[in-house]
Amino acid sequence: MNNTKWLLFCIPVLLIFLGISVAKADSNEKVYDFTVSPSKSLFNITNFKPGDWAERELTLDNNGTKDLQYEIKMKHPSGEDRLFRQLLLKVENESQVLFDGKLKDFKGVDAQQLKSGAQDNIKFTVKMPEELGNEYQGTTTQFDLLIYVDGDLTGIVGNGFSGGRLPNTGLNDPFYFLLAGTGLITAGTFLLLFKKLKGARVQG
Repeated sequence: MNNTKWLLFCIPVLLIFLGISVAKADSNEKVYDFTVSPSKSLFNITNFKPGDWAERELTLDNNGTKDLQYEIKMKHPSGEDRLFRQLLLKVENESQVLFDGKLKDFKGVDAQQLKSGAQDNIKFTVKMPEELGNEYQGTTTQFDLLIYVDGDLTGIVGNGFSGGRLPNTGLNDPFYFLLAGTGLITAGTFLLLFKKLKGARVQG
């Protein structure tokens, strides 16, 4: 009889103890645990010249216990619109190209599913078109990538570019054309004099 009473007392206590332990374990597991790397700045490029390009990768991790949905939006807060309108951008993940065009036309990455324990890597490539000249030297532009998880803003990743100057080569230095023209004129003059002198000797 005493044993029965003892069991009736111990069983509820044991169940309460197990319930507290399970609840504590569940509370230690984060439902939302989403990280972005790098978290502050993706591009910080100076002396960006026509023909230059830069590539960076944004890593998004879902370490929580719940599947989630994220999206990326672009915001252009400051800087000269002139350079911003000219830069080219390509965005791609491990399976497809998400965007390929002018930076000014990029609106963001549409909602993507990210399962618990999964990781997404998104590659951003920015290029300054080769046909641009030195008029973009010293111009700057900035834009932010806004990271949303299940509709809530969870991170802002900054980006900055400043234009540089092309080297003074024969392709873009006006002095080269002047020098080349002078050389051609001089060479032509000597050639004509040489022909005249040669003709005079034959006649003599």
